[in-house]
Amino acid sequence: MYRILFANRPSSWGGGAEARLLEISTGLAAEGYTPLLVTSSEAELASRFRAAGIESHVFPPSYFLRREGYFSYYIAAPRAIRSLLRSRTIDLVHTNDSRSIEPFVRAAEPLGIPVVSHVTDMDGAWFSRRNLKFLNRTAAVVGVNEAVGKFALRHGVKSERLRVIYRGIDAKKFGAAPESLARTREAHGLSSSEIAVGMFARLHPRKGQEDLIRAAAHPMLANLPLRYFLAGEDWEADRSYERTLLDLALELGVGDRFALLGFREDAPTLMSACDVTAAPFRREAFGGAVAESMFAGTPVIGYRDGGIPEIVRDGREGLLVEPGDIGGLAAAIQRVATDPVLRHELASAALKRSKEFTFERQLTAIKALYHEILAPGGVNVGR
Repeated sequence: MYRILFANRPSSWGGGAEARLLEISTGLAAEGYTPLLVTSSEAELASRFRAAGIESHVFPPSYFLRREGYFSYYIAAPRAIRSLLRSRTIDLVHTNDSRSIEPFVRAAEPLGIPVVSHVTDMDGAWFSRRNLKFLNRTAAVVGVNEAVGKFALRHGVKSERLRVIYRGIDAKKFGAAPESLARTREAHGLSSSEIAVGMFARLHPRKGQEDLIRAAAHPMLANLPLRYFLAGEDWEADRSYERTLLDLALELGVGDRFALLGFREDAPTLMSACDVTAAPFRREAFGGAVAESMFAGTPVIGYRDGGIPEIVRDGREGLLVEPGDIGGLAAAIQRVATDPVLRHELASAALKRSKEFTFERQLTAIKALYHEILAPGGVNVGR
């Protein structure tokens, strides 16, 4: 079976793109493929891959960053990457971040090894003039949904290179027993009459935690038994953004309603224990937390932006409002919080629709793409 080298410069663990990469790698390994990882430091990503039995290699950060120096980027990096590709008889390279595209295409192309680039974000950095030149020399550019695919085309990716493969969710992580959910709510001090609003995302201005705090302070929600739980690590290494959010909540008089939980391994159980998931994300490529909440049977309130409307249909699996509409966000929370019948209907519909975003579907599509590229007469590299 094929040997696949995954390249992912970020070496930390945020639970998003990196978690999906590990799931894909272990899924492929279980079916006879041999995945390997290359990343940029001995941090949690490499540790988790090794713990899963996946061979992992660490290259210097300068191999991924052109500004770090000519020799490192243009001479040392291609040599080291090609040496690894040869020694491990790699069949295909699969990049998972914008910084890995150029160095791995440069190294793999002369060896005739095809590259697949997974685009996981709606960020222009993926499609800089320089990156675009290398993206269009790959065998395929994979968008995680139609919104990302259209974004890629608008920014110059050739249509014949583009594939859309929806990100998949591992359903086995969900379905916690009722007594487990009751214990989770009790552990967080929730009474049976309180409505728990969860938000599962890295603490970052684009994720919209500030918008949720402002919505929570809206007068229409003042007398409702609402509690808010923000699960996700701070994008700032010194955790200064967490302090910004806490200060804002205190300033607006809702500090006692908010709990910041940090990154949580038990996020699936927390999602199931919440009554509503808030997702006021801007330019969100796919919204893994949105799809996961649907697997948890939890209705979603979010922004009609990015890829979210592809997952949640307004009024069916959740409620969507225009980005930045704080009053609309508050009204949606009020509507779901005060109508248990609506909550139940949205939750049931969300659980049903979640079956369209399974990990098995994603893995099957990725394997089919690999076979399309690597089969005799497959996609020509660099054309």
